[in-house]
Amino acid sequence: MEAAKDITAALDHLVAVLRLEQDFRLAAVLHHQLHRAAWNSHSELFVELSRLLRNAQASQISSYSTTTSAQIDKILTAIDGLS
Repeated sequence: MEAAKDITAALDHLVAVLRLEQDFRLAAVLHHQLHRAAWNSHSELFVELSRLLRNAQASQISSYSTTTSAQIDKILTAIDGLS
């Protein structure tokens, strides 16, 4: 359970960074999924967040800073480690 809290904290930090980088759409979607949507389990939530982050990274129009890209990679690795 501690790992889930760490991932949630990292995602909250990522939301703040995305807002600073003017990616308000992804920031809003991630924030909504984390704090507003109802989930049956952390596993279900993290599968959806992983999908969103992977799609954002793969997008041709997204160009995140190297720091932000590394932060996303770290979050994805942590989510994958829960399985």
